[in-house]
Amino acid sequence: MKHLSKIRIINLIAFSLCCIMIAMAAYLQFSKGLEPCPLCVIQRFITIILAIVFLIGFLHKSSRKAWVRFHGFLVLFLAGSGVAAAGRQVYLQNLPPNRLPPCAPNLSYILEKLSWPDAIKFLVRGSADCAQVKWTLLNLSIPEWTLGLFLSLSLVGLWWFLKGR
Repeated sequence: MKHLSKIRIINLIAFSLCCIMIAMAAYLQFSKGLEPCPLCVIQRFITIILAIVFLIGFLHKSSRKAWVRFHGFLVLFLAGSGVAAAGRQVYLQNLPPNRLPPCAPNLSYILEKLSWPDAIKFLVRGSADCAQVKWTLLNLSIPEWTLGLFLSLSLVGLWWFLKGR
């Protein structure tokens, strides 16, 4: 492994973390019966795209400054989007019940009845479904864990974007 650059190793670690998060989400959904809310679906989608970006970063052997900065920008943009989605869900989970937005219809109905821009706005806004804490690990909910992952990956992307190495 000594022939791998630090950037490629970080990409491999980040790719592995994203895969672990997706595997955990799949386990909780299919083994434990926890259905994802709209904001959870968005976070999963972002995590999958981030995993692909990190895999490309691992497979791409260039350490050129322009490539690292572009890759850092991509990571920062995607992870920042994840911070926004997970942050919104954590916010909803901490609202008092009387201030929660109404429950949303299921995802297939939303995508079928609304245009893509309207569906995305609706999904990002969240609903009372997103405020339910269905599972915790070490007293942190799933969105709190993903928020931590997205914040960490945002810092990596910011570092690469600013330093380019």
